[in-house]
Amino acid sequence: DVEDDLEFAQTCDRVMQLLDLCRAHLHHENQFVHAAMEARQPGSSQNIAGEHLEHEQAITALADGVNHLMACAKPARPAATLALYRQLALFVAHNFEHMHQEETAHNTELWAHHSDAELAQLEGAIVASIPPEETFVTMRWMLPCLTPAERATLLALLTKLK
Repeated sequence: DVEDDLEFAQTCDRVMQLLDLCRAHLHHENQFVHAAMEARQPGSSQNIAGEHLEHEQAITALADGVNHLMACAKPARPAATLALYRQLALFVAHNFEHMHQEETAHNTELWAHHSDAELAQLEGAIVASIPPEETFVTMRWMLPCLTPAERATLLALLTKLK
């Protein structure tokens, strides 16, 4: 509700949290997953790495849009909110396509060149590198989407690593 100042501010804050999460996700993938892929199969992460640069630019543009929205006059909020919503929707749509590529082609690449133990170690290194504040924000977005068994496994892993 763009007329409700508190709800409007909270929603803008949630979008900024989402953008921070997306930016951190890119960093973790680049630092850990792409490095592991490139170590065993040079060039295997090149296409997605290029998309990550595009995503960084899109995230910056979206954050600029949120900042603009928060600063605009109340009568201008509906149009500015709709424009930002559409921009965000297209980013999310592209992100789903991007993640599909990662979860199919990249996973195939990782499975072909790394043992299960190495992949578990890679996942552990990623999780261990994430500061607690980021973990809490990430869990806010992830946990509702997991099955009860997946939640239990994830929470057990986090408890063991932290």
